[in-house]
Amino acid sequence: MNTTKKIVVHIIGIIIILYVGMSLGARFSPKQSPDANFGGALQTVNVLIDRGDDRVQFGDSPALSNGTGVTALAALTSVLDKNSTTITTKDYGDMGILVQKIGDLPKTGDSRYWQYWVNGVYGKLSASKYQLHTGDTVLWKLAKDSTTSE
Repeated sequence: MNTTKKIVVHIIGIIIILYVGMSLGARFSPKQSPDANFGGALQTVNVLIDRGDDRVQFGDSPALSNGTGVTALAALTSVLDKNSTTITTKDYGDMGILVQKIGDLPKTGDSRYWQYWVNGVYGKLSASKYQLHTGDTVLWKLAKDSTTSE
């Protein structure tokens, strides 16, 4: 077989392998609900919950609800609901809703309170008013002050 024929056979073989691989990959890939797709990509935010005891709970939450962003509080609630964890909040009217407890923390007499950071920046609005965007990471931390998210 001459060199040109060998190259053509190799190229055809590579094309067949790529086609079969792509076909199998599409067939066995997980299906997403139509509501989870916007612009062809899954739209989520990441939620981390630091309880202050070296245990960090994490999950993801839909970033879009009817085409609008969800709040930091809604994303937290979504993750907690998936894990059957309770949340206690208090509505301060125009100021918004603040998180008082996640699970059983903080304990009575504890001077720490729940605060959040989005992409490393301290949340200066109540969690019920802060609109998240696709790909944001929200860290919820039981802390005494807002000086650090670490």
